[in-house]
Amino acid sequence: MRIGRRTKASRSLRLLGVFVLAAVPLGICGSPPQDPGESVEIGILIGDSIAHGFGHSPVIYNERGDVFLEDHYRFKAEADGPVESLAGFLGTRLWLNRGVTGNPSSSVKARWNRDVMEKLDRGRQKSTYRVRSLLISVGLTDIGAAVGTDRMPDAESNLRENLLLFVRQAKKEGFRIAFLELPDPDRAPMGRTFRTLDGRTVESFCESHKYDEASCSEFNGAVKRTRRFMEGRLRREGAEIFDYASLLSTEDFLDATHPTPEGYEELGKILREKYPRAAAGH
Repeated sequence: MRIGRRTKASRSLRLLGVFVLAAVPLGICGSPPQDPGESVEIGILIGDSIAHGFGHSPVIYNERGDVFLEDHYRFKAEADGPVESLAGFLGTRLWLNRGVTGNPSSSVKARWNRDVMEKLDRGRQKSTYRVRSLLISVGLTDIGAAVGTDRMPDAESNLRENLLLFVRQAKKEGFRIAFLELPDPDRAPMGRTFRTLDGRTVESFCESHKYDEASCSEFNGAVKRTRRFMEGRLRREGAEIFDYASLLSTEDFLDATHPTPEGYEELGKILREKYPRAAAGH
């Protein structure tokens, strides 16, 4: 009987050990335990495939061993979690990724309330976080979809309106807001095809999209105007603008706009180490 009890106890300890491991917030081990009644400050990374490319780390658990922020409507445990490479950027420890490949600014606007503003307070699951910071990547899809059509003026106008809307809504809520600036079309990787040191050929945006000379000129012109708008108007409105392509080497890019996995890690490291707080002029 004593042997049986010892076996049962050891089995319980093993089960307890599994629970304790599951209850530790993944990616932030060593942090002080979170008070169940204390809200967690988070950052939201939202936008297109460039935002999506930062990826996700393993699911984070709260102090009770429940999936952090679990909600079947908007939080998918198998796909969502903190973006570890951004931990500390703009003074925010936890960043959740809401990037969706192919999203124009109108799609981000349509899901803004759900993915940025909505609090998880339905049923027994109460909101355990508050948004502190936003990092947005959007615009290339808006412009690219209008190339070769008569819609470019409207596309640029709508993009500017949406960008301003994001900034003003963020300021109203007291969020810090930053944008990843569209890459410079006069420089690699966006504007020039090149070969990497390991022999890869990275095509310019125009070449990879098979634009003719007129289409390329139209696209590049719209990108340049949007860059000026971001650097001028959005900065004056209080947004931070980060020319992410200039922060990396061309070796860090998979194509004209997307870093390699290692490039994303390096970008996250640069952002969190150089810009732990928002500061005008970056």
